[in-house]
Amino acid sequence: MLVNNAGIGWLNALEGTPIDVAQSIFETKTIGTMRMVRAVLPQFWERGVGLIIKVT
Repeated sequence: MLVNNAGIGWLNALEGTPIDVAQSIFETKTIGTMRMVRAVLPQFWERGVGLIIKVT
């Protein structure tokens, strides 16, 4: 089982958010999730069972 609960909290208006902060949040929440799923999927396929829970 994979429980993905990674995240970055950010409370600010869009126009007040620096692009590097927005990019870091995107990379953590989106790319990070994709990397974790890709890391466990081969084991899930091999075993024929697996569960992924995404907490947002």
